[in-house]
Amino acid sequence: MLISGPASAKLVEGTATILGAPIKSGERIIVGEDKQVPIFASEDLTIECEFGEHASYLEVDGDTVPTSWKEAADAILELDGSKSIVIGDVDTGKSTFCTYLANLNVRRGTGIRVLDADIGQSDLGPPTTISLGFANEYLTNLSSVKVDRMFFVGYTSPSSVTEKVLFGIRKL
Repeated sequence: MLISGPASAKLVEGTATILGAPIKSGERIIVGEDKQVPIFASEDLTIECEFGEHASYLEVDGDTVPTSWKEAADAILELDGSKSIVIGDVDTGKSTFCTYLANLNVRRGTGIRVLDADIGQSDLGPPTTISLGFANEYLTNLSSVKVDRMFFVGYTSPSSVTEKVLFGIRKL
């Protein structure tokens, strides 16, 4: 099931995951406006949902994680401890893929460091900053990562401050 916000959902009965993270019974999942949460169940379940204006849901057959993401994640996990960069156009699922990747690492017992260098639409820290945090617990979205360090850039677009952004990435 794909739930598009603003909405909330609560697992009443059964087992399900969001991007590889198990959902606890009774746990309320918040789906922000213009956000989408993929809920996967391998068995029948009961979910209570509340929908805000323009929210929706779509029942899908099969897994809610694309096969291409599974293949990419497997390739990254085989690198065992190396650094990976996820890049792409605006609103193409970079943060969602990184959430999935973090959850796979949590399941393995390792967790991962997440560096968010999107100074215009940061998930981890405030706009105009590069942020670094450690994902060692299951996540339903990347903004749940606890930030331990930030670098202030001061601009929301990297085009005029490329060197400063690169410096900040290296520093963190």
